[in-house]
Amino acid sequence: MDRVQEFITKEDPLILESCTKEQLKQIAEHYEIELVSTKVVYMRQELGNKVRSRREDVGAVGLDVSAKENGEQDNEEVSSNSSRRSGSLEYELERLKLEAQIKREERQFQLEKLKLEKVRLESEQKTRVELEKEKTKQMEIEANKFVAAQRREREVHSESIPMPAAYDHKAREKEVPQFCPEESESFFEHFEKVATLKQWPEEDWAQLVQIRLTGAAREAYTQLSLEDCKNYWTVKNSALRSFLLTPEAYRKRFRKMVKTQRSTYAETARDLERRFQRWMGSEKVESFEDLKQLMLMEKFLEMVTPGLRFKKQE
Repeated sequence: MDRVQEFITKEDPLILESCTKEQLKQIAEHYEIELVSTKVVYMRQELGNKVRSRREDVGAVGLDVSAKENGEQDNEEVSSNSSRRSGSLEYELERLKLEAQIKREERQFQLEKLKLEKVRLESEQKTRVELEKEKTKQMEIEANKFVAAQRREREVHSESIPMPAAYDHKAREKEVPQFCPEESESFFEHFEKVATLKQWPEEDWAQLVQIRLTGAAREAYTQLSLEDCKNYWTVKNSALRSFLLTPEAYRKRFRKMVKTQRSTYAETARDLERRFQRWMGSEKVESFEDLKQLMLMEKFLEMVTPGLRFKKQE
């Protein structure tokens, strides 16, 4: 016998345990019952409770009719109402339990979904950061190769390529970048790239760069011997040492940086990253824990007295 017809005939709750989801829906349609649950195990329980409650309601109505016929209407009516309320309360309790269980499972599902989404986003972010680092590293390698190749080419052909007789020194001076004490490293990097691209002889670099030096850098230059003043690399190292750059100085350079009108957003981003890397390098930051401690210390120093802050920075 079909399980649907068998249950309709016997109304035995045990028969529901072997019914499929489709069979449960057919039984519910027969009894005109609307199921709240969508999972089979909860559908069986809900359907059994509602059929039992329906059977009890029908029995209660039968008893009520019989009582009226026998003249015992008042007593039987109280019993019928009590039975109906009991069945209704039991049904309502089961319904609330099922709804609570469904909501808990839905919340658990959403939490698991959010966890998976978080893991996916973190993985994508990590991949993007690694790719950007690799791209930056590759660009630096290519730039270094280009500078080295240009230098070797000048060394090989310096004797065979004659310099122009009319050497416009003033024109070259105009192309030397402006010197900024807060960005002394960037100044020399900029100058070296300009000099390389313009193919200026390296023996002229020291003479060209010294015209832009100011403050402590110029003072350091004036203290060099005549022979050292002719060597660009000696002039550069002397100027950089004169600023006694400390981690605090690198931090201020990074925090106070602003975009200028002449620089693009891409150039500003690269300059910002370069300042940040110099600051991290001066603080010897090598891990996330080092970075966290540095950020906490910086924020803490903003909240203490100036005297204590000065001692810590020293």
